[in-house]
Amino acid sequence: VLSSGGSVLLPVDTAGRVLELLLIMEQYWAQRHLVYPIYFLTNVSTSTVDFVKSFLEWMSDSISKSFEHTRDNAFLLRHVSLIINKEELEKLGDAPKVVLASMSSLEVGFSHDIFVEMANEAKNLVLFTEKGQFGTLARMLQVDPPPKAVKVTMSKRVPLVGDELKAYEEEQERIKKEEVLKASISKEKELKASHESNAKASDPMVVDASSSRKSSNAGSHVGGNVDILIDGFVSPVTSIAPMFPFFENTADWDDFGEVINPDDYMMKQDEMDNNMMLGAGDGMDGKLDESSARLLLDSAPSKVISNEMT
Repeated sequence: VLSSGGSVLLPVDTAGRVLELLLIMEQYWAQRHLVYPIYFLTNVSTSTVDFVKSFLEWMSDSISKSFEHTRDNAFLLRHVSLIINKEELEKLGDAPKVVLASMSSLEVGFSHDIFVEMANEAKNLVLFTEKGQFGTLARMLQVDPPPKAVKVTMSKRVPLVGDELKAYEEEQERIKKEEVLKASISKEKELKASHESNAKASDPMVVDASSSRKSSNAGSHVGGNVDILIDGFVSPVTSIAPMFPFFENTADWDDFGEVINPDDYMMKQDEMDNNMMLGAGDGMDGKLDESSARLLLDSAPSKVISNEMT
């Protein structure tokens, strides 16, 4: 396939058996002196390989013994390039290459998008290294004989604009107002309940209506029962001098320390967007790189557009 100008796609998971495939292809390319590029494309490809480099003792005996004798780490890949976004792959154009991309089901991820692009050319090959799960696109392609055509759903996230963005912002504003109103009502109830309990505990001049009624019933010469509440500004017994009511907000603690509110440490949306734009503009003529653009799109109001392809 490669010698004919085609490319090969291997749908894989982000870890696991793909590590074996990387070593096999690395050794085969070195023995045959092949020059076709190999790409390992996942969101965590670099971190996965870096992590595995420090756990050679958990590998097979051949890998462990090879490292003991030659001190050469088997995962110092010389023929495999680790990439985390599809844009780096698109720079090669239609040149022959081998791509190990996530996910193995072909339902989502980089492998899904690359499959749609490669399926248009008969010279390309999709090579499965394991049996796909039932109901997935990978399993549909593994039947014998394989189908001549399959339907694939392509989804794309786009930012909200115009009336949709306005409606979204109005809805979010309404939700925020409701949350603020609920929080204020709940806080007011808590303060009121705390104030009443403190007043009853510390104010000897508060006369209970039930006790007053009992005492009045005990004396037959007194006509009519009257509930009297004398609310004087009396300081608590524990205070040294008269003071205004004060309710301390005590912090909650758990086994790990004080419980914090994550919202107190979050940047405002406008500040985060501005900092991202300023940081990305250094040396790039104000243009966002791909990762920053994706992060900005994920944080901004957006929607998913889907369409079926055959």
